[in-house]
Amino acid sequence: VHKFAGNAARRYRRALRWIEGDDQEDRKIKLEKGTLQMRLAKAEALSFQRFGEDAGEATEQEKGALAEARSLLKEVLAAGEALKNESLSYECLKMTLQVCIQAEDIKEARATLEKLQGMRPEDDELKSDSARINRLESALSLKKGAGTVEDLQKELQGAVTAQDKAKCGELLTSLYDLLKESKVTWDAVRTCKVGKDVGNAMKMGDPDTAAQARKVVQEIQALAQRAGLGL
Repeated sequence: VHKFAGNAARRYRRALRWIEGDDQEDRKIKLEKGTLQMRLAKAEALSFQRFGEDAGEATEQEKGALAEARSLLKEVLAAGEALKNESLSYECLKMTLQVCIQAEDIKEARATLEKLQGMRPEDDELKSDSARINRLESALSLKKGAGTVEDLQKELQGAVTAQDKAKCGELLTSLYDLLKESKVTWDAVRTCKVGKDVGNAMKMGDPDTAAQARKVVQEIQALAQRAGLGL
C-alpha cells in the first residue's frame, strides 16, 4: 500500500507541475488543479499510514506528510469556496476529515465533521466517521491514562521511600480516580505493576494510607475483572 501510494504521489506532483504552465485563472484549470491536490494529499497520507491496533506512534515522516496534506487541502477548500463549487468543497472536507483522524487531531476532526453534516446531513457515511472519532478519542484517553499511571507510580515510589504519608494519600487518590473512571487499561496497569507499589504504601503503618491503598487495590481487581469479561 505504501509503495503504491508513494508512486501515485510522484505522479500527482508531476501533473501539478505541468498544470502550472496553463492559465491559472481558467475555471476548468482551477478545478483540475484542486482535484490533483486532493489526490496528492490522499496519496501522501496513505504513504505512511499505520494500520491495526498495534500500529505504534506516527513517525516524523508521517507527521510531515500529514502536515503537507492538510496544507494542500486548505488550498483546495479555499478554491472550492471561491468557485462556489459545493461538490469540490464537500469532497475536500471529507478528505480533510480522514487526514485529521489519521493525525489524531480530535478537535479539528469534530469541527470538520460539523461542517460536513451542515452541508449534507443525509450522508450516512458521516455517522461512521462520527463513530471513528469517538473510538479514537477513547483510545487516546486510554493512552494518556497509561502515561499518567506510570507517572503516578514513580511519584508513589518516591513518597513511600520518603515515608511521606500526605503525598502518598494524594497519589493514591489520583490513582483511585483514574481506575474508577476507567481512564486506563488493565494491560497498562498489569505491565507497570503499580499494584506492588500500592501494596508498599499499605505497609507504611498509617491507617488512613492503608485504607486508601485498599480502595485502589479493589479498583485494580475490578479493572482486571472487567477486562476478563471483555467490558
